[in-house]
Amino acid sequence: MGKTMSSLSETQIRKYKKLQDKAEENTNKTGYFIDEFDYCYGNFAEDLIYEAKDKEWAIKIYKIVEDRMGIDIDGSFYLHFAGAISNDLGDKEWAKKIYKNAEESNMVDKDELADEIEANLSDKEWAKKIRNG
Repeated sequence: MGKTMSSLSETQIRKYKKLQDKAEENTNKTGYFIDEFDYCYGNFAEDLIYEAKDKEWAIKIYKIVEDRMGIDIDGSFYLHFAGAISNDLGDKEWAKKIYKNAEESNMVDKDELADEIEANLSDKEWAKKIRNG
C-alpha cells in the first residue's frame, strides 16, 4: 500500500493499519459492515475518507466488503453499504451495482430498497418498479 498513500505519514499509516486490523476483527466477529459500538469496516472507511482524506484506501476497504457481502457480512447491510458508496465516495455507478445485488439477493425490504435508490441515486423509475414488483 505504501506508495499510493503518500499523503499520509508513516505514523498515520501505522495508526490506520491498526484501526484496519480492529475493523477487520470486529467485522469478522459480528458480520456487521458498520456499527455504533463495534468498530467495523464501514467505520474504518469513513475515517479514511473524512479524517485521513484517503479515498484510495477506503475504496480498497469497500472492495473487501463488496466481496464478502452476504457471505461473511450480513446481507442486511447492503443498503448501508450502497449508501456509503454513493454518498461518502460519490460513486453512483458502483452504488447502483450494489443496489442491484441487494435487489437480487431478496435480503432487503423492497420498500426500503426503493426509498434508498430514490434518495441516493435519484432514480424514481427504478424505485417505482421495485415498489410495484
